[in-house]
Amino acid sequence: MSLYEVSGEPAEGSLLAFHKTETKITRPEWAKLGCVDAAAQISVGVKDILAVVYDSDETALLLYADAARAAIDTSKPSGSTLRALVLAQSSWASLKQHVPSELIHELSSSTAPVHLVVNPSASQGRARVIAERIVVSLLRALGRQSQVHITQSAAQIKDELAPALLRLGEHTQILVCGGDGTMSELLNGLAAQPIRNVSLELATLPVGTANAFDAWLHPPEQLQKYHPRLFAGLLDLVTLRHKPVALTMAKSVISPSGSTQYAHVVVSFALHASILHDAEKMRQQHPGIDRFKLAAMQNVTEWHAGTLEIKGQDIQLYSPASKSFTSCDGPVTLDGPFLYLASSLIDRFEPTFIVDPLRRDAPAGTIDLVLMRPSQSGHDISNASKTTREMVAGTMGKVFEAMYNGGKHIDSPHVEIYRCTTFTFTPRDQTSEKHGLVCNDGTLEKIPAGGSVTVTTHAFPSIEIY
Repeated sequence: MSLYEVSGEPAEGSLLAFHKTETKITRPEWAKLGCVDAAAQISVGVKDILAVVYDSDETALLLYADAARAAIDTSKPSGSTLRALVLAQSSWASLKQHVPSELIHELSSSTAPVHLVVNPSASQGRARVIAERIVVSLLRALGRQSQVHITQSAAQIKDELAPALLRLGEHTQILVCGGDGTMSELLNGLAAQPIRNVSLELATLPVGTANAFDAWLHPPEQLQKYHPRLFAGLLDLVTLRHKPVALTMAKSVISPSGSTQYAHVVVSFALHASILHDAEKMRQQHPGIDRFKLAAMQNVTEWHAGTLEIKGQDIQLYSPASKSFTSCDGPVTLDGPFLYLASSLIDRFEPTFIVDPLRRDAPAGTIDLVLMRPSQSGHDISNASKTTREMVAGTMGKVFEAMYNGGKHIDSPHVEIYRCTTFTFTPRDQTSEKHGLVCNDGTLEKIPAGGSVTVTTHAFPSIEIY
């Protein structure tokens, strides 16, 4: 019997969701399980067990937090301890009597190494510690080798890391230890390669700021109450508990420069792009997601002139009355000004900021446009005075509150939601540095005067996401 103890600080906002139960595995029961290591001679409750993973020979790995050391608490990093206990078959049989079935997962048959792509700046510089001290040790306990790749820049990922990963061959498993920006840089690096048909399996270790993509894959409100969100993607990658999902991306091309970016979360303009612009400047002072709300308050009275042309086959508009999409004759041209304009590939941009709950059932190969125009606010905007802008902001502010309330804003008359495969946005009157910005998964570019951006869905069938 082997005992692995790994220590490290978990990511901010990634506290493990322990099950609140009084059921205990007491010291005598630990003895029955054959645990003789003094380090494990403690009283451990079911609430402290994170998962039990077993293989075809019914050798099990018990992942748990040391209840004697304040479990895993970001406010007490010195007490942040995970333990992984490898149990023999007889011990595993005894353990099953105490552990809820929701916690038990069968290992996949893969023995290939797991490649950890780590952004060393993520989680305020703690991502590397989490990856090397916790994840590598847990994978070793699961019988899997691993290799850690430290990212340096988007250019290094595109020129060095992405080609190296593709050369590894079919079904290479990759755990992205970072946030949405790290995943975006990796996907853009892979998309830039001349050969992209090698099958890759990707999962996330959400140690970024918003972690929107991971929250879409593993919605906090749908996770089993026992499962730690921080390791949900890792467990999906190495066990058989979930099937992978297909990856839909958006390809953005700026005209006339031809600058191209790929997004897996969002391509946005207007308020959302302005928020990302200002929030980045606040990163040092406000490292958490609160900086996005602060940036929103600074920009909510700004309107953005421009024209949106929605094109492609089967353009649809969401109807709050019927709670369904209805087909539109295309193309559809909408004139601004715009307050909010975001094309969404997932349902949320933060764990609880659900911009587009309709994405849960969206067909592959589509984009949803979520937009708010002052003309739909119910106010007379012929005089775009400061007072008028503040009244519009007050009305639209209630829409944003509904986004944080389960995405209930979709039934508001102030919101328009289109589903399409391609669109073009042409900004006008770029009187501010934030007018004419386009945001691809957090990467900002300025659309030149007289220019435009065309966004089209982009299939990436060789990548499966866990």
